[in-house]
Amino acid sequence: MKVLIVEDEPISRKVLHTILENVATECLIAVNGEDAFDKYLEAVESNTPFDVIFLDVMMPEANGQEALAAIREYETELGIVGDSGVKVIMTTALDDGKNIYQAHANGCVDYIVKPISRDKILKAVERLGFS
Repeated sequence: MKVLIVEDEPISRKVLHTILENVATECLIAVNGEDAFDKYLEAVESNTPFDVIFLDVMMPEANGQEALAAIREYETELGIVGDSGVKVIMTTALDDGKNIYQAHANGCVDYIVKPISRDKILKAVERLGFS
């Protein structure tokens, strides 16, 4: 499982990386939405796409909602639709209906409210069929 962690906050980034490094074959980091989209594009164009992206919502440059929308728009242009696209799990402190609805409308497969825990992350990965 190739994973991209998108998190601007260093401690949250480290926690996610520590949890995922033992279950992922490759675990890369992006620090904002623009960086995430660039790394996503690079992976797709090199034919080594990510299996899962853990995407924070509140970030500088481009937030997680914007990054997710850009990823799905690009996938649509390539003819990638539905379950064929990269699996995106939102990781955020925002626990409000508007953000949860928007994330799911943009195509996230899971929405995890911080604080991040090993159990929450590993269960999300397991639900996707990775373990």
